[in-house]
Amino acid sequence: MSITPQRLKTCVATLVTLAVAIVPALKPEEVPIAEHHLFHAALILLAVIAATLAARGPSRDREQGSPLWLMPIIVGPLAMMFLMWPSTYDYLDTHPLAHALDHVAIAVLGYLGAYGGQRYVRGLGWVVGLATVGMAVIAAGGFGFAPPTPKL
Repeated sequence: MSITPQRLKTCVATLVTLAVAIVPALKPEEVPIAEHHLFHAALILLAVIAATLAARGPSRDREQGSPLWLMPIIVGPLAMMFLMWPSTYDYLDTHPLAHALDHVAIAVLGYLGAYGGQRYVRGLGWVVGLATVGMAVIAAGGFGFAPPTPKL
């Protein structure tokens, strides 16, 4: 069985994405929240690149895939927003393994959203992925400069 250059690029992009998701979280370091959300944006972008390399969308621009591909397009970014909920920061900062799993989940959800988009209509994966990256960048500006959540 030979590995095509496309499959090799896909595997490398996926492995790099997972490594970037896991390694920094296992070595905790005090980083401002805004910078951490920018890291999330970069992580999501890597996942989007891996997903679009992996996806084989409809062969013609006007051809449309199954409507079931709308599920990861909608659920992926929505679930990702909950993973970046500010009240989880304190817990994740003190539990490196949970933090690493949170990063993996963010990467997987970014991958699924972009993959679903590409399978539904070619090019939509990039739109969904870049919109999700934009969400993380906006979170850096919003959550990154907001006062900390009061502890109950």
